[in-house]
Amino acid sequence: VHTLTPSPTLPRKRGREMRAQCSAPHVAAHDRAAAHTAATGRERNDGNACTRTDTCQAGEGVSGIAPSTTICRAKDGVKLAMVGFSNDDLPTLINPAGLPPFHVENSTASVNAEAARLARRTDAVVAMGHLGATAGTLTAPTGPLVDLADAVSNVDAVIGDHTDFQVLTTRPNGVLVTENRSKGIRFTRVRVVVNTATKSVVYKTADFHKPWNIGVTPDRRIQA
Repeated sequence: VHTLTPSPTLPRKRGREMRAQCSAPHVAAHDRAAAHTAATGRERNDGNACTRTDTCQAGEGVSGIAPSTTICRAKDGVKLAMVGFSNDDLPTLINPAGLPPFHVENSTASVNAEAARLARRTDAVVAMGHLGATAGTLTAPTGPLVDLADAVSNVDAVIGDHTDFQVLTTRPNGVLVTENRSKGIRFTRVRVVVNTATKSVVYKTADFHKPWNIGVTPDRRIQA
């Protein structure tokens, strides 16, 4: 996440990049974690607007698995929320005995419910989970991931997975959508720019890359 701080004398804006990691459990792309969707989250914080003691705020979901994680940057008070989701047919993809105490609800409805709650207290919302595109092209994909992205509200970007399909597009509703090829053969960098004066998202972009092993000595144990 980048933040823009308006200058009182110059029309130019200075960008700052947010880098933060949460130690609290989160649901970004983990199926069991994302199956929390019936849970109602409550943020953990110390009562202040945004301080270093609540850099990471997680909703209190089922068995300690939160429906979302909020990353707070104390320098300028910008808050980024990450919402998890998973396949609606998850019980058919894994051993259903491994789901309890979680259960699966409609992914789009669950993302919208959590995003609506977070929109009142955060500056940007990204939904990340295990739905993918199944047909189409890089910039005009189709499939469950796209269906979700087209139907969400209060969400700035949707990051998918699961189908080994490269996606990078902005949908008609303004939601940025990405998905990578599987098994580490591609990675994507997503940038969300927030104006610190208005606490609103003013720009979103992404770019995907092919990892290289140039100059890296192969691990003999893996090669064997």
